[in-house]
Amino acid sequence: MLDATSQAVNEQETRFIPPAPAPAGARFTHLYLHLPFCTHKCGYCDFYSVVHDRPGDLHQRFADALAQSMHAAHRAYEVTPVTIFVGGGTPTHLAQDGWITLLHTLTDLGWARHLREWTVEANPESTTTPLMRLLADAGVNRVSIGVQSFDTAGLAVLDRRHDPNHVRRAVQSCRDVGITNLSLDLIFAYPGQDLPRLQRDLDAALALEPKHLSVYGLTFEPDTAITKRLHAGQLQRAPEDLERDLYAALLERLDREGFEQYEISNFARRPTATAADHRCQHNLAYWTNQNWLGLGPAAGSHHQGLRWRNRPNLTEFLASPASPPVEDVERLGPDAQAGEHFLLGLRLNQGLEQNAVHRLAPPGSPRRRTLDELLSLGLLEQDDHRLRLTHRGRFVADSVVAKLL
Repeated sequence: MLDATSQAVNEQETRFIPPAPAPAGARFTHLYLHLPFCTHKCGYCDFYSVVHDRPGDLHQRFADALAQSMHAAHRAYEVTPVTIFVGGGTPTHLAQDGWITLLHTLTDLGWARHLREWTVEANPESTTTPLMRLLADAGVNRVSIGVQSFDTAGLAVLDRRHDPNHVRRAVQSCRDVGITNLSLDLIFAYPGQDLPRLQRDLDAALALEPKHLSVYGLTFEPDTAITKRLHAGQLQRAPEDLERDLYAALLERLDREGFEQYEISNFARRPTATAADHRCQHNLAYWTNQNWLGLGPAAGSHHQGLRWRNRPNLTEFLASPASPPVEDVERLGPDAQAGEHFLLGLRLNQGLEQNAVHRLAPPGSPRRRTLDELLSLGLLEQDDHRLRLTHRGRFVADSVVAKLL
Protein backbone atom coordinates (compact mmCIF):
# COMPACT_ATOMS: atom_id res chain seq x y z
CA MET A 1 0.00 0.00 0.00
CA LEU A 2 1.05 3.62 -0.37
CA ASP A 3 3.04 5.21 2.40
CA ALA A 4 0.54 7.38 4.27
CA THR A 5 3.39 9.33 5.87
CA SER A 6 4.50 10.77 2.54
CA GLN A 7 5.16 14.48 2.51
CA ALA A 8 1.97 16.35 1.71
CA VAL A 9 1.80 19.57 -0.23
CA ASN A 10 2.19 22.58 2.04
CA GLU A 11 -1.42 23.72 2.25
CA GLN A 12 -0.49 27.18 3.50
CA GLU A 13 1.16 27.82 0.15
CA THR A 14 -1.97 26.90 -1.84
CA ARG A 15 -4.51 29.52 -0.79
CA PHE A 16 -7.62 28.79 -2.82
CA ILE A 17 -10.11 31.26 -4.20
CA PRO A 18 -12.98 29.16 -5.53
CA PRO A 19 -13.68 29.78 -9.21
CA ALA A 20 -16.62 32.14 -9.47
CA PRO A 21 -19.03 29.45 -10.65
CA ALA A 22 -18.78 27.16 -7.61
CA PRO A 23 -19.74 28.42 -4.16
CA ALA A 24 -17.50 27.56 -1.25
CA GLY A 25 -18.72 24.39 0.40
CA ALA A 26 -20.19 22.97 -2.81
CA ARG A 27 -20.44 19.17 -2.66
CA PHE A 28 -19.00 16.96 -5.38
CA THR A 29 -19.44 13.19 -5.47
CA HIS A 30 -17.42 12.47 -8.61
CA LEU A 31 -13.87 13.51 -9.49
CA TYR A 32 -12.15 13.86 -12.85
CA LEU A 33 -8.40 14.41 -13.17
CA HIS A 34 -6.94 15.51 -16.51
CA LEU A 35 -3.37 14.42 -17.22
CA PRO A 36 -2.45 16.13 -20.49
CA PHE A 37 0.75 14.42 -21.64
CA CYS A 38 0.98 12.31 -24.82
CA THR A 39 3.90 10.94 -26.80
CA HIS A 40 2.25 12.22 -29.98
CA LYS A 41 -1.08 13.62 -31.15
CA CYS A 42 -3.36 11.04 -32.76
CA GLY A 43 -4.83 12.25 -36.02
CA TYR A 44 -8.50 12.13 -34.94
CA CYS A 45 -8.11 13.51 -31.41
CA ASP A 46 -9.35 16.97 -30.41
CA PHE A 47 -8.89 16.58 -26.65
CA TYR A 48 -6.41 18.93 -25.00
CA SER A 49 -3.00 17.30 -24.77
CA VAL A 50 0.67 18.26 -24.68
CA VAL A 51 3.15 16.24 -26.70
CA HIS A 52 6.06 15.53 -24.40
CA ASP A 53 7.79 12.26 -25.09
CA ARG A 54 10.51 12.45 -22.44
CA PRO A 55 9.13 12.03 -18.92
CA GLY A 56 11.07 14.11 -16.45
CA ASP A 57 10.98 17.42 -14.66
CA LEU A 58 7.89 18.73 -16.46
CA HIS A 59 5.89 15.66 -15.41
CA GLN A 60 6.86 16.15 -11.78
CA ARG A 61 6.10 19.88 -11.89
CA PHE A 62 2.66 19.02 -13.25
CA ALA A 63 2.04 16.34 -10.62
CA ASP A 64 3.02 18.78 -7.85
CA ALA A 65 0.70 21.41 -9.34
CA LEU A 66 -2.21 18.98 -9.60
CA ALA A 67 -1.60 17.94 -5.98
CA GLN A 68 -1.86 21.62 -5.02
CA SER A 69 -5.14 21.80 -6.92
CA MET A 70 -6.45 18.83 -4.98
CA HIS A 71 -5.47 20.29 -1.60
CA ALA A 72 -7.04 23.62 -2.52
CA ALA A 73 -10.28 21.97 -3.62
CA HIS A 74 -10.31 19.93 -0.42
CA ARG A 75 -10.36 23.15 1.60
CA ALA A 76 -12.88 24.97 -0.56
CA TYR A 77 -15.40 22.23 -1.30
CA GLU A 78 -16.91 19.09 0.15
CA VAL A 79 -15.31 16.49 -2.09
CA THR A 80 -16.53 12.99 -1.27
CA PRO A 81 -15.99 11.02 -4.47
CA VAL A 82 -17.63 7.68 -5.11
CA THR A 83 -15.97 7.56 -8.54
CA ILE A 84 -12.67 8.89 -9.86
CA PHE A 85 -11.80 8.99 -13.55
CA VAL A 86 -8.27 9.85 -14.67
CA GLY A 87 -8.22 10.85 -18.33
CA GLY A 88 -6.13 12.80 -20.75
CA GLY A 89 -3.97 12.96 -22.70
CA THR A 90 -2.43 9.62 -21.84
CA PRO A 91 -2.43 9.07 -18.07
CA THR A 92 -0.16 6.03 -18.35
CA HIS A 93 2.49 8.24 -19.98
CA LEU A 94 2.96 10.22 -16.76
CA ALA A 95 6.27 9.37 -15.11
CA GLN A 96 5.97 6.97 -12.17
CA ASP A 97 7.27 9.52 -9.64
CA GLY A 98 4.49 11.85 -10.76
CA TRP A 99 1.93 9.10 -10.23
CA ILE A 100 3.30 8.49 -6.73
CA THR A 101 2.74 12.17 -5.90
CA LEU A 102 -0.86 12.05 -7.13
CA LEU A 103 -1.69 8.75 -5.45
CA HIS A 104 -0.23 9.89 -2.13
CA THR A 105 -2.30 13.07 -2.32
CA LEU A 106 -5.55 11.23 -3.09
CA THR A 107 -4.87 8.88 -0.19
CA ASP A 108 -3.88 11.62 2.25
CA LEU A 109 -7.05 13.61 1.47
CA GLY A 110 -9.23 10.56 2.01
CA TRP A 111 -10.65 10.85 -1.49
CA ALA A 112 -10.00 7.18 -2.25
CA ARG A 113 -11.70 5.97 0.90
CA HIS A 114 -15.28 5.41 -0.29
CA LEU A 115 -14.82 4.74 -3.98
CA ARG A 116 -17.02 2.35 -5.88
CA GLU A 117 -15.05 2.84 -9.08
CA TRP A 118 -11.63 4.28 -9.90
CA THR A 119 -10.81 4.31 -13.61
CA VAL A 120 -7.54 5.18 -15.31
CA GLU A 121 -7.32 5.58 -19.08
CA ALA A 122 -4.38 3.76 -20.64
CA ASN A 123 -2.60 3.43 -23.94
CA PRO A 124 -1.45 -0.10 -24.79
CA GLU A 125 2.21 0.76 -25.30
CA SER A 126 2.56 2.55 -21.93
CA THR A 127 0.62 0.06 -19.79
CA THR A 128 3.30 -1.78 -17.83
CA THR A 129 3.07 -4.24 -14.98
CA PRO A 130 5.03 -2.04 -12.51
CA LEU A 131 2.74 0.94 -13.17
CA MET A 132 -0.40 -1.20 -12.95
CA ARG A 133 0.83 -2.64 -9.66
CA LEU A 134 1.36 0.87 -8.30
CA LEU A 135 -2.17 1.86 -9.37
CA ALA A 136 -3.78 -1.31 -8.06
CA ASP A 137 -2.08 -0.91 -4.67
CA ALA A 138 -3.56 2.59 -4.44
CA GLY A 139 -7.07 1.32 -5.16
CA VAL A 140 -7.52 1.70 -8.92
CA ASN A 141 -10.00 -1.03 -9.91
CA ARG A 142 -10.85 -0.22 -13.53
CA VAL A 143 -8.68 0.46 -16.58
CA SER A 144 -9.92 1.73 -19.94
CA ILE A 145 -7.50 0.86 -22.74
CA GLY A 146 -7.47 2.90 -25.94
CA VAL A 147 -7.29 0.17 -28.57
CA GLN A 148 -9.25 1.79 -31.45
CA SER A 149 -8.47 -1.09 -33.84
CA PHE A 150 -6.60 -4.39 -34.04
CA ASP A 151 -6.09 -3.88 -37.78
CA THR A 152 -2.63 -2.55 -38.63
CA ALA A 153 -3.95 -0.62 -41.62
CA GLY A 154 -6.70 0.87 -39.45
CA LEU A 155 -4.19 1.85 -36.78
CA ALA A 156 -2.13 3.62 -39.44
CA VAL A 157 -5.17 5.54 -40.71
CA LEU A 158 -5.96 6.61 -37.15
CA ASP A 159 -2.31 7.51 -36.51
CA ARG A 160 -1.97 5.14 -33.58
CA ARG A 161 1.54 4.05 -32.59
CA HIS A 162 0.86 0.69 -30.93
CA ASP A 163 0.36 -2.73 -32.49
CA PRO A 164 -2.14 -5.47 -31.52
CA ASN A 165 0.42 -7.31 -29.39
CA HIS A 166 0.76 -4.22 -27.18
CA VAL A 167 -2.94 -4.51 -26.38
CA ARG A 168 -2.66 -8.13 -25.32
CA ARG A 169 0.35 -7.36 -23.12
CA ALA A 170 -1.46 -4.39 -21.55
CA VAL A 171 -4.48 -6.53 -20.70
CA GLN A 172 -2.23 -9.16 -19.15
CA SER A 173 -0.36 -6.51 -17.11
CA CYS A 174 -3.64 -5.36 -15.61
CA ARG A 175 -4.80 -8.88 -14.79
CA ASP A 176 -1.41 -9.81 -13.33
CA VAL A 177 -1.95 -7.22 -10.56
CA GLY A 178 -5.62 -8.03 -9.99
CA ILE A 179 -7.33 -5.36 -12.10
CA THR A 180 -9.96 -7.39 -13.95
CA ASN A 181 -12.56 -4.70 -14.68
CA LEU A 182 -11.22 -3.79 -18.11
CA SER A 183 -12.77 -1.66 -20.83
CA LEU A 184 -11.55 -1.48 -24.42
CA ASP A 185 -12.15 1.51 -26.71
CA LEU A 186 -12.74 0.86 -30.40
CA ILE A 187 -13.42 3.16 -33.36
CA PHE A 188 -15.55 2.08 -36.30
CA ALA A 189 -16.30 3.55 -39.73
CA TYR A 190 -12.75 4.79 -40.21
CA PRO A 191 -11.58 5.13 -43.83
CA GLY A 192 -11.02 1.71 -45.33
CA GLN A 193 -12.99 -0.29 -42.77
CA ASP A 194 -15.63 -2.70 -44.04
CA LEU A 195 -17.83 -5.32 -42.37
CA PRO A 196 -15.20 -8.11 -42.36
CA ARG A 197 -12.63 -5.76 -40.78
CA LEU A 198 -15.14 -4.71 -38.13
CA GLN A 199 -15.90 -8.33 -37.31
CA ARG A 200 -12.17 -9.07 -37.00
CA ASP A 201 -11.80 -6.13 -34.62
CA LEU A 202 -14.68 -7.47 -32.55
CA ASP A 203 -13.23 -10.99 -32.66
CA ALA A 204 -9.92 -9.74 -31.28
CA ALA A 205 -11.53 -7.55 -28.63
CA LEU A 206 -13.91 -10.26 -27.41
CA ALA A 207 -11.09 -12.80 -27.25
CA LEU A 208 -9.56 -10.66 -24.48
CA GLU A 209 -12.78 -11.02 -22.43
CA PRO A 210 -13.25 -7.38 -21.39
CA LYS A 211 -16.06 -6.41 -19.04
CA HIS A 212 -16.90 -3.30 -21.06
CA LEU A 213 -16.55 -1.95 -24.59
CA SER A 214 -16.82 1.61 -25.86
CA VAL A 215 -17.29 1.68 -29.63
CA TYR A 216 -17.38 5.10 -31.28
CA GLY A 217 -18.05 6.06 -34.86
CA LEU A 218 -15.15 8.12 -36.20
CA THR A 219 -15.86 11.83 -35.98
CA PHE A 220 -13.93 14.27 -38.15
CA GLU A 221 -13.40 17.07 -35.65
CA PRO A 222 -12.36 20.52 -36.92
CA ASP A 223 -8.63 21.24 -37.17
CA THR A 224 -7.54 17.66 -36.52
CA ALA A 225 -4.95 16.01 -38.74
CA ILE A 226 -7.38 13.43 -40.10
CA THR A 227 -9.87 16.15 -41.07
CA LYS A 228 -7.13 18.02 -42.90
CA ARG A 229 -6.28 14.83 -44.76
CA LEU A 230 -9.95 14.39 -45.63
CA HIS A 231 -10.19 17.92 -47.04
CA ALA A 232 -6.96 17.38 -48.98
CA GLY A 233 -8.47 14.32 -50.66
CA GLN A 234 -5.97 11.92 -49.06
CA LEU A 235 -8.71 9.70 -47.64
CA GLN A 236 -12.46 9.24 -47.91
CA ARG A 237 -15.14 9.29 -45.25
CA ALA A 238 -17.12 6.05 -44.85
CA PRO A 239 -20.44 6.33 -46.73
CA GLU A 240 -23.48 6.82 -44.49
CA ASP A 241 -25.05 3.50 -45.53
CA LEU A 242 -21.83 1.65 -44.67
CA GLU A 243 -21.56 3.39 -41.30
CA ARG A 244 -25.15 2.41 -40.58
CA ASP A 245 -24.45 -1.22 -41.57
CA LEU A 246 -21.34 -1.29 -39.37
CA TYR A 247 -23.26 0.05 -36.38
CA ALA A 248 -26.07 -2.46 -36.91
CA ALA A 249 -23.54 -5.28 -37.14
CA LEU A 250 -21.77 -4.33 -33.93
CA LEU A 251 -25.10 -3.98 -32.08
CA GLU A 252 -26.15 -7.46 -33.20
CA ARG A 253 -22.77 -9.03 -32.47
CA LEU A 254 -22.32 -7.57 -29.01
CA ASP A 255 -25.87 -8.44 -27.99
CA ARG A 256 -25.26 -12.03 -29.10
CA GLU A 257 -21.99 -12.11 -27.14
CA GLY A 258 -23.68 -11.13 -23.87
CA PHE A 259 -23.08 -7.38 -23.85
CA GLU A 260 -25.86 -4.98 -22.94
CA GLN A 261 -25.92 -1.64 -24.73
CA TYR A 262 -26.66 0.94 -22.04
CA GLU A 263 -25.64 4.07 -23.95
CA ILE A 264 -25.29 4.95 -27.64
CA SER A 265 -21.62 3.90 -27.76
CA ASN A 266 -21.15 1.88 -24.58
CA PHE A 267 -21.67 -1.79 -23.81
CA ALA A 268 -21.24 -3.76 -20.58
CA ARG A 269 -21.41 -7.46 -19.90
CA ARG A 270 -24.91 -8.30 -18.75
CA PRO A 271 -25.10 -8.58 -14.98
CA THR A 272 -26.15 -11.91 -13.55
CA ALA A 273 -26.74 -13.28 -10.08
CA THR A 274 -23.00 -13.81 -9.77
CA ALA A 275 -21.64 -11.03 -12.02
CA ALA A 276 -21.45 -7.36 -11.12
CA ASP A 277 -22.77 -4.38 -13.05
CA HIS A 278 -19.89 -3.26 -15.27
CA ARG A 279 -21.44 -0.08 -16.67
CA CYS A 280 -19.09 2.88 -16.20
CA GLN A 281 -20.44 4.53 -13.07
CA HIS A 282 -18.44 7.72 -13.62
CA ASN A 283 -19.80 8.30 -17.10
CA LEU A 284 -23.31 7.53 -15.85
CA ALA A 285 -22.82 10.44 -13.45
CA TYR A 286 -22.24 12.71 -16.45
CA TRP A 287 -25.27 11.39 -18.32
CA THR A 288 -27.55 11.80 -15.29
CA ASN A 289 -26.37 15.34 -14.44
CA GLN A 290 -24.76 14.56 -11.09
CA ASN A 291 -22.12 16.87 -9.61
CA TRP A 292 -18.49 16.32 -10.58
CA LEU A 293 -15.32 18.28 -10.04
CA GLY A 294 -12.66 18.40 -12.74
CA LEU A 295 -9.05 19.24 -11.85
CA GLY A 296 -6.20 19.85 -14.27
CA PRO A 297 -5.94 21.85 -17.49
CA ALA A 298 -9.08 21.55 -19.67
CA ALA A 299 -11.00 19.62 -16.99
CA GLY A 300 -14.71 20.35 -16.88
CA SER A 301 -16.95 20.56 -13.81
CA HIS A 302 -20.65 20.59 -13.06
CA HIS A 303 -22.56 21.67 -9.97
CA GLN A 304 -26.33 22.01 -9.78
CA GLY A 305 -26.81 23.06 -13.40
CA LEU A 306 -23.66 25.19 -13.53
CA ARG A 307 -20.86 24.12 -15.89
CA TRP A 308 -17.34 25.43 -16.41
CA ARG A 309 -13.97 24.30 -17.70
CA ASN A 310 -10.41 25.02 -16.71
CA ARG A 311 -8.64 26.80 -19.53
CA PRO A 312 -6.76 24.26 -21.72
CA ASN A 313 -3.31 25.70 -21.13
CA LEU A 314 -0.63 23.82 -19.21
CA THR A 315 1.55 26.89 -18.69
CA GLU A 316 -1.29 28.81 -17.07
CA PHE A 317 -2.21 25.82 -14.94
CA LEU A 318 1.35 25.44 -13.65
CA ALA A 319 1.44 29.14 -12.79
CA SER A 320 -1.76 29.05 -10.73
CA PRO A 321 -2.81 25.48 -9.87
CA ALA A 322 -4.73 26.40 -6.73
CA SER A 323 -7.01 28.74 -8.66
CA PRO A 324 -6.61 28.05 -12.39
CA PRO A 325 -8.30 30.31 -14.93
CA VAL A 326 -11.68 29.02 -16.07
CA GLU A 327 -13.72 29.51 -19.22
CA ASP A 328 -16.99 28.36 -20.79
CA VAL A 329 -18.90 29.23 -17.63
CA GLU A 330 -22.53 28.49 -18.29
CA ARG A 331 -25.68 28.41 -16.21
CA LEU A 332 -28.50 27.15 -18.38
CA GLY A 333 -31.96 28.64 -18.16
CA PRO A 334 -34.96 26.37 -17.54
CA ASP A 335 -35.66 25.70 -21.22
CA ALA A 336 -32.01 24.95 -22.02
CA GLN A 337 -31.80 22.70 -18.93
CA ALA A 338 -34.81 20.78 -20.21
CA GLY A 339 -33.13 20.32 -23.58
CA GLU A 340 -29.96 19.11 -21.90
CA HIS A 341 -31.93 16.52 -19.91
CA PHE A 342 -33.22 15.10 -23.19
CA LEU A 343 -29.75 15.32 -24.76
CA LEU A 344 -28.18 13.28 -21.98
CA GLY A 345 -31.06 11.06 -20.92
CA LEU A 346 -31.89 9.79 -24.38
CA ARG A 347 -28.29 8.68 -24.91
CA LEU A 348 -29.02 6.03 -22.30
CA ASN A 349 -30.98 2.96 -23.35
CA GLN A 350 -33.09 3.30 -20.22
CA GLY A 351 -34.16 6.74 -21.40
CA LEU A 352 -36.02 9.22 -19.23
CA GLU A 353 -38.62 8.62 -16.55
CA GLN A 354 -42.09 9.73 -17.60
CA ASN A 355 -42.49 12.08 -14.64
CA ALA A 356 -39.37 13.92 -15.85
CA VAL A 357 -40.72 13.98 -19.41
CA HIS A 358 -44.01 15.51 -18.27
CA ARG A 359 -42.13 18.14 -16.27
CA LEU A 360 -39.68 19.00 -19.04
CA ALA A 361 -42.19 18.88 -21.91
CA PRO A 362 -45.65 19.65 -20.52
CA PRO A 363 -48.74 19.05 -22.67
CA GLY A 364 -49.25 21.79 -25.24
CA SER A 365 -45.62 22.95 -25.21
CA PRO A 366 -43.55 23.11 -28.43
CA ARG A 367 -41.24 20.41 -27.07
CA ARG A 368 -44.23 18.15 -26.37
CA ARG A 369 -45.42 18.54 -29.96
CA THR A 370 -41.93 17.61 -31.18
CA LEU A 371 -41.98 14.54 -28.94
CA ASP A 372 -45.33 13.46 -30.37
CA GLU A 373 -43.94 13.82 -33.89
CA LEU A 374 -40.86 11.73 -33.08
CA LEU A 375 -43.07 9.09 -31.47
CA SER A 376 -45.27 8.95 -34.56
CA LEU A 377 -42.17 8.49 -36.74
CA GLY A 378 -41.07 5.51 -34.67
CA LEU A 379 -37.86 7.18 -33.51
CA LEU A 380 -38.97 7.30 -29.86
CA GLU A 381 -41.08 4.90 -27.83
CA GLN A 382 -42.70 5.17 -24.43
CA ASP A 383 -44.60 3.19 -21.86
CA ASP A 384 -46.10 4.14 -18.51
CA HIS A 385 -42.63 4.49 -17.00
CA ARG A 386 -40.05 5.69 -19.52
CA LEU A 387 -39.35 7.44 -22.82
CA ARG A 388 -36.47 6.10 -24.91
CA LEU A 389 -35.01 5.90 -28.39
CA THR A 390 -36.20 3.00 -30.50
CA HIS A 391 -33.70 0.68 -32.14
CA ARG A 392 -34.18 2.69 -35.35
CA GLY A 393 -33.86 5.96 -33.42
CA ARG A 394 -30.38 5.04 -32.18
CA PHE A 395 -29.07 5.18 -35.73
CA VAL A 396 -30.05 8.86 -35.98
CA ALA A 397 -29.77 9.77 -32.31
CA ASP A 398 -27.99 13.06 -32.88
CA SER A 399 -30.69 14.41 -35.17
CA VAL A 400 -33.48 13.19 -32.88
CA VAL A 401 -31.97 14.88 -29.85
CA ALA A 402 -31.22 18.05 -31.80
CA LYS A 403 -34.96 18.53 -32.32
CA LEU A 404 -35.49 18.52 -28.55
CA LEU A 405 -32.81 21.02 -27.54
